[in-house]
Amino acid sequence: MAADPVASTLQPKTSRPALAPHRLRLIAFGTDAVVVAVVFGLALVLDMFAGVSTVVLYVTASVTYVYYLGAAMWLMDGQTAGKAACGLVVRRIDGTPPPHSLGGLLWAFGRHSVGYVVVDVLGLGAMLALVTPRRRCLHDIAFASEVVMVAPTPPRPVSFGTLYREFWERFATQYDEINQRYRWFFFPWKWLTRVALAVAAYLTFLVRPRTGGEPPPDASSAPPAKALSVKGAVAVWTVTTVATGTTIAAVAHASSPDPIKNTSIVLAVETVGQPETAEISVMRADGSQRRQLTHNTAKDAEPDLYADQTIVFTSDRDGNDDIYVMGVDGAHTTPVTDDPAADWCPDWSPDGNRIAFTSNRDGNPEIYLMSADGSDPTSLTVDEAADWCPDWSPDGNRIAFTSNRDGNPEIYVVNVDGSGLARLTSDAGEDTEPAWSTDSRSLAFTSERDSNRNIYIIGADGHGLRRLTDDPAPDERPIWVPDGTKILFWSGRNLSGGGQELYEMSPDGTEQVQLTTLNG
Repeated sequence: MAADPVASTLQPKTSRPALAPHRLRLIAFGTDAVVVAVVFGLALVLDMFAGVSTVVLYVTASVTYVYYLGAAMWLMDGQTAGKAACGLVVRRIDGTPPPHSLGGLLWAFGRHSVGYVVVDVLGLGAMLALVTPRRRCLHDIAFASEVVMVAPTPPRPVSFGTLYREFWERFATQYDEINQRYRWFFFPWKWLTRVALAVAAYLTFLVRPRTGGEPPPDASSAPPAKALSVKGAVAVWTVTTVATGTTIAAVAHASSPDPIKNTSIVLAVETVGQPETAEISVMRADGSQRRQLTHNTAKDAEPDLYADQTIVFTSDRDGNDDIYVMGVDGAHTTPVTDDPAADWCPDWSPDGNRIAFTSNRDGNPEIYLMSADGSDPTSLTVDEAADWCPDWSPDGNRIAFTSNRDGNPEIYVVNVDGSGLARLTSDAGEDTEPAWSTDSRSLAFTSERDSNRNIYIIGADGHGLRRLTDDPAPDERPIWVPDGTKILFWSGRNLSGGGQELYEMSPDGTEQVQLTTLNG
């Protein structure tokens, strides 16, 4: 009876191995990569219905892919589903598969995670297989391994069912033996293997007849593979780690577009005729890519964004003004204050560890500080007059706010420890809504000192007052963009039916341009 070509292909052997053909290595890798597609598909479904973040998608897919490949190589004596279907096997330098021990498991995981990314310098090291005598990638050299053929490519097409059944029967035997000791580890891998194996067998059945009949080079014809010395291993790991880190940094820097166009800001948008409602939106600082994050009948207002990641805002969605936080994607909204009194106007500290806000929990509006999770609220100001709407300086040292303690709303600054209180403005018109410049040297604010609401700027020492806008319509609520090159503000100019649009201008008041079209 003739030998089964599939069985001879799928069963790992160590006698007279042949060098792995490049095309079969690519086919094997591509078929194993189906695991990523499976995991991404499930993660995308979760993203659609449960709001899973993109970071979670990438991390989950990457970890699962490494888990599948590492576990497969360890359990199946050096074969994944893709490699088995292509007649390939991973061997250590001494010709043995990774041992069924925790040390062997760590070796298998390292080869398919750190080896693929760091040692191979994001895949560039894989091209060494094209020129090295034994077709070894850089991660093979670093991990003292190589990929070889366990039998010649079958000269005739083999059925999909035969390929699938042969590997699965061997897998089931191995799985049952190992699962007695490592049940906690291998249970989730079993269903991944079924999916990967089905695709591997099918694709291999389609592609291998075209690659069959090519006798692969005998491994004995190439110089024997050698393990690196201690110095050589240290050199390879050091150089590849530095090269990978430098490459990632260079790519990140080169692909970083203009910071103005790619830094997010948050804003509260009110509906004309419905001042009791407002929703939070996020957009690029140039006015593009606006996305509404909240959708309810409550008033979500006064948002502040930390590190393009977390938004703190005021909402009366539970019947009282309280402070909430949520992700920049609008997910995971959580209240951080729950006091019978009103809490509003929150602002992040530059390090994201604390929040300044306004509260009348002591009988009149005062400035408070609390931890980012809402714990340890402490009053920063104590006065019989009203203090409200703090803005934390980017250097972290001072907080600006509005107060009527001198009989009229003016701009004040105070150190974060409560000392050094100073009034910056003094005018019969109301001065409100201070916003620190990114260098902490000046503040933009809204003033009615010229019988109309306009945007002004003043030095942090109270000197250098200048008016930036001068339009018959009210201009208010200034916002500095993160790189400090523009000031955004709200204006009702050119609108006959009410409402406001967001504008930008240079810090000297020139180049005023409308960014949004919220009012049609």
